[in-house]
Amino acid sequence: MDHLRGVDMDDRNVSLRRLQDDEADYRLLDKWCGEEEVYRYFEQRILSPGEIRRKYRPRTREDAAVPVYMIECGGQPVGIVQYQKADEDGAYEIDLFIGEAEARNRGIGRQSILLISRFLFCVKRARRLVMCPMKDNLPAVRCYLGCGFSEAGRFTAPDTVGVVQEYVRMVMMNPDRM
Repeated sequence: MDHLRGVDMDDRNVSLRRLQDDEADYRLLDKWCGEEEVYRYFEQRILSPGEIRRKYRPRTREDAAVPVYMIECGGQPVGIVQYQKADEDGAYEIDLFIGEAEARNRGIGRQSILLISRFLFCVKRARRLVMCPMKDNLPAVRCYLGCGFSEAGRFTAPDTVGVVQEYVRMVMMNPDRM
């Protein structure tokens, strides 16, 4: 498996592995992106199988601008986490969802954020991390606060279907680069 290099990506039975360009991973994305609890906050609509493949196939490449990792718990995929460089000043934005309903509210999202944060701070030398959940996504906001993010403001912007939503900008600074 292509796990993140340079940092231990296995913690408390939660690990991250690179999304694969194969039908097994795409079938999981199809399933998860069709669930209201996921698309309500992630895409705001159900993506077709073709849309999922067009969106995620480029993200499986080694040089992807938005690398995607499967979140696994006990060796079973339960969601995804992705990151992208947000600016030239060392900020990276993180986004994730837990797709398997029985895996939600069990601390897996928190562990995934801590794992990807460790990688971004230690390997990518990020200065700060940013997450921007919808303000109505209270479980996500609470999770990110519990991971060490702080609220840095609110803003409105159109979601992926054009409806203006309010988002919470949350930031975590790299303690070694302050």
